[in-house]
Amino acid sequence: MLDVTLFCTNSEEGCEILCQILPNLRRISHIVLDTFGSSFSIFNSILEHPIVSTVLFRKYSDLPLGPLPKSLSKIMLEEIMAVFEPQEDPELVSPPFFSNLDECPNRGMKAARLQLLRPHLLDNVHVRKIDGLREVILYMGLLPVSFSWLPTFTAAHPHLEKIEFHDDNKIYFSRRTPFFLSSFVEECRRQDLDKHFCVKHIVLGRTPDSSSNVHEWRVTAMTIVSTFRSTLLIELLSIIASSFSAIRTFNLDFHGHRGSHRIEDLIMAFSRFFDLRYLYLDN
Repeated sequence: MLDVTLFCTNSEEGCEILCQILPNLRRISHIVLDTFGSSFSIFNSILEHPIVSTVLFRKYSDLPLGPLPKSLSKIMLEEIMAVFEPQEDPELVSPPFFSNLDECPNRGMKAARLQLLRPHLLDNVHVRKIDGLREVILYMGLLPVSFSWLPTFTAAHPHLEKIEFHDDNKIYFSRRTPFFLSSFVEECRRQDLDKHFCVKHIVLGRTPDSSSNVHEWRVTAMTIVSTFRSTLLIELLSIIASSFSAIRTFNLDFHGHRGSHRIEDLIMAFSRFFDLRYLYLDN
């Protein structure tokens, strides 16, 4: 891999040097270009290198200005953002607009991460397949999301590893219960715990089923903001451990917490998280 981001892509002399040395790099397969800022001819010479298989950019706007080549199969973006534009008629939604990437996926461009704004509009549109996709991030708003599109989307992206849901305003998951939280929320309500915490962040990961070779989607990370009195926190942790056995990362935000706990009780509670690898306690 050759990272030319700093030493040559932002100067004319550096770009000429890169153009001269490329033919002699007979084993180079990946080139990292962050902010390119060079002539389009040099960009084309990189794409036409017979050995280079991947040219990595951080985002779409880092590509050089000008008409892109017909084939974009060598270009990999670290991330793209999908913006869904509502129309005057609420029943009509424009197709996904991938930061000027409407045609790029059809021409072979790959992307590792997709960020989705206004995910409630996904219920009414078709999201095209994006080669190379491994991660999706959804920023939840106020409006409900049915997730009817999710099974088709995950089936179309076999290399997808995780789907993140961010509820930074701590509103969406307080008012809505998606299918992957339903049994957990139901048990919390049964024990009258649901009003004492909120879910801020969820990650669904593709994990292997122990009884088969099939990979299932399960909750693998969670951030909880606690407003508990002392004893209720231990009860909540017990429900989380039994509801989400595949959790590897857990973040507990104590900012609204009242009360104290014996260290022995906390150790016992977290010992039930059998797959836990990372524990964050934010106070």
